[in-house]
Amino acid sequence: MPTLLDTVKNLLHENETILFYAQCSLSLFLHRGPSMPGILLTTNKRLLFVYKEKNEPTPERYEEYFYEQIEEVKEHPHFFSSHISIYYNDDWVRFERIYDQNIRKQLCSIIQQQIVSSSLT
Repeated sequence: MPTLLDTVKNLLHENETILFYAQCSLSLFLHRGPSMPGILLTTNKRLLFVYKEKNEPTPERYEEYFYEQIEEVKEHPHFFSSHISIYYNDDWVRFERIYDQNIRKQLCSIIQQQIVSSSLT
C-alpha cells in the first residue's frame, strides 16, 4: 500500500520541489459538506492538497491550484476558525484548521512569493 509520501512523489512534475507543507482541511465555497482533512503542500509550481476520501479504499486524491490563477490570498487568524483563503478561478477556497500562527503566516508568505514569481515568468 503506497504511503502519502509515495503519492506526493508521484504527483510532482519534473523540476518541482516541495517548499513547505502543513496539515489542514479543505473547504470549497460551493461544497456544503464537511471539510476534507489532508495535507497542503506548496511547491515551486503550484499548491497541492492531498487527501483521502472517507471510507474509500482508493488511493489518495488531490486538488491542485496553479499560482498563475490565484488572484488573492488572505489569512484569517480567528480563534475558532483559523484559516487561509485563496481566490482561485472565481471561487474562494479555504484551508482550515491551521491553528499555528507562524505556519499560517509562512504559508501565506510562500504562496504570495510564488504568485509574484510566477507572474514574472
